[in-house]
Amino acid sequence: MDSEKLREVYVRKAIETYRKKDGYDWQSALWCSRIVGKYEKGATLGLADDMSVSTDTVEDRAHAYMLFEKLGKLDGGIFRRFVFNCRRAPFIYLSHFRALYDIQNSFNLSDYQVLSLLNDIFQDEGGISSRKLEAHTRTRYGDTRGWQYFAQRAMKEINKTLQEPNLPKDGREKLSEAYNWIGDNC
Repeated sequence: MDSEKLREVYVRKAIETYRKKDGYDWQSALWCSRIVGKYEKGATLGLADDMSVSTDTVEDRAHAYMLFEKLGKLDGGIFRRFVFNCRRAPFIYLSHFRALYDIQNSFNLSDYQVLSLLNDIFQDEGGISSRKLEAHTRTRYGDTRGWQYFAQRAMKEINKTLQEPNLPKDGREKLSEAYNWIGDNC
């Protein structure tokens, strides 16, 4: 199957499973993960439009699934069963994996540190919500966010602004310069 047809299948599946809602979050996340960062520029935005959600929603779902896959493959898959059990636990949600993905990037944590945080969530049986996860991480590892974290946040916001069709030309040029400078220096 060629790349374009495959992308169409992924988009259709992502939309179908997202609309089913209850019990289909992980399936929707799987299909979103097959689009985000894998195809031409604008594919994520197109999927978000087709799903009638924000690009953040599509990216959050994709990132949660990407982290789930990565943790399941860690050390040749020896943690796979644990990661799957966490996913199926009634008190661990897709939002936990999404938050762990963001925390890994913002706190510059290793995969093993993230797996340890997942274990904390599992052991606490619902006591650590996805909203409390950042505070838990800070308590456990300290605030390790550096310049790269803030640079990535700035790049994300600049990129959103650059997508606006009504952005004045001189503003677009300045923001493009800033975006490129940050990208080259982080």
